[in-house]
Amino acid sequence: MMRVTRIAIALLVSSTMGLAACSGGGAASSSAPGTLANGKTFTMALAGDPGNLDPSMSVLVPESQMSNLMYDNLLSVNSNGDIQPWLALEWSATTTKANFTLRPGVTCSDGSPLKASDVAADLNFIANPASHSPYLGLLVVPGLKATANDSNGTVNVTSAKPDSFLARNLGSIPIICGKGTRDRSLLARGSDGTGPYVLSKAQPNDQYTLTRRKDYAWRPGAATAIPQGLPDKIVVRIVTNEETAANLLITGQINAATIRGTAQLRLLQQGIQNQSFEQPPGVLVFNESPSNPTTDPAVRKALVEAADLTQVGKVMTNNQGRPSQGVVAMTPRACTGNVLTGNIPSYNAAAANSTLDAAGWTLAAQGFRYKNGKRLTLKFSYPSGITEIAAGVELLQQEWKKIGADVSLEGLDTAGLGRVLQGAVPWDVGLAPFQFNLPSNLVPFVSGPTPPAGINFPHVENADYQNLVNQAQTLTDKASCPKWNAAETSLIKRVDIVPLMNSIAGVFVNKAAIQLDRGLILGTSIRMHSK
Repeated sequence: MMRVTRIAIALLVSSTMGLAACSGGGAASSSAPGTLANGKTFTMALAGDPGNLDPSMSVLVPESQMSNLMYDNLLSVNSNGDIQPWLALEWSATTTKANFTLRPGVTCSDGSPLKASDVAADLNFIANPASHSPYLGLLVVPGLKATANDSNGTVNVTSAKPDSFLARNLGSIPIICGKGTRDRSLLARGSDGTGPYVLSKAQPNDQYTLTRRKDYAWRPGAATAIPQGLPDKIVVRIVTNEETAANLLITGQINAATIRGTAQLRLLQQGIQNQSFEQPPGVLVFNESPSNPTTDPAVRKALVEAADLTQVGKVMTNNQGRPSQGVVAMTPRACTGNVLTGNIPSYNAAAANSTLDAAGWTLAAQGFRYKNGKRLTLKFSYPSGITEIAAGVELLQQEWKKIGADVSLEGLDTAGLGRVLQGAVPWDVGLAPFQFNLPSNLVPFVSGPTPPAGINFPHVENADYQNLVNQAQTLTDKASCPKWNAAETSLIKRVDIVPLMNSIAGVFVNKAAIQLDRGLILGTSIRMHSK
């Protein structure tokens, strides 16, 4: 149950706490030009407390951001989506086997050398179902086995099932050193990685202080020289309100914060620089378990036909969004292309009524539809706390009531949404902020076992999707993209899942420069400015 809970919480919480699954790079974003300065402290805001700091036990954004400061990955991905070395200088992969040769001279935060056996132990921990790591099934195929040769620094991995993106998935896992792999309890409020910063003080729900390792010299790519401008300390402050974070940026009390709402405009007016990235505020998902009305494909189709999804997307993104091209929307996307155009039912309220009529949902005198004596009643669960999302959900409610659906709204906090996705409480329609850049990361959420045995929380059974996924998984990396795009198209045509407009988030930076990784600040990239 723990694994399902962790994934579920990551899915339908506010966009500041969404699911971060795979690694990606980004171009630098700086404040006003200034001379690089050593010895400074970089202060950033997080919208939520990370909780357990073990990087293998959470996929929530706050914990992922902390991991980006304290841990390294085997590989990195640049802004063009190309794989680059990091802890591994050389690698090769098929769909079922991967080999990594570690960079020599890498040390852990306690000064001990990173061993290939440490990496293998970390991967095998995740692959063990008893560990309840949320990466199992997401980045690591169940049944994966890793072996190591410490004398030549090689790690050899065999996957129990084909994985198109085996190197990318394994390469994006935060690597834990030997002491942490032997005693995971050390990681909950500590760190044991090869990353550039070490946790020196933890004050949950307040702030975390990290200290730079002066010996760190193996950042992403082939570079080894220690650059100028790295901060000596990083202070991570928990700031739950975006307006407060914006005020702290303007007054210079913090150097960086992710802002998604209307406060962006105020920061831009103040000349605060930012690096923007796209992410979905949410995609529509439908509960297709037998007892729910949304198991009827006609109901799902009619709900989409009845709503102006473009207008809903504009409302949810404060009129600042961009049209989505698919469910897998985080950049850099491994598979590009538009899988939406021509595949989503067009906005047409008359057609929606006809769809329901043909499926036997009769409109009664009181304005509600019935089939076999059962009213078309929908419970719409969505993340609370974001005004724009609530407004978009209310617009959907209004449109769906016009075609005879009895729609109730339920804005839930993280814990409440977790219970919904575990199947502990009923729901019919949901809003899920999937944040993936690999199509394979979507698979366990829309196919296979349902909670509590798995994480297919919408109870999707799409045979075409599964068949196309099986075909895609036999092909390696970008050669598999046509099959992956066809698989995603099958979900959309069947109205199993419906993307909305992508919102534009910005990491605003004052007196510093950064690079982004999945919309998160990459610890090795921070450069402080003198003014």
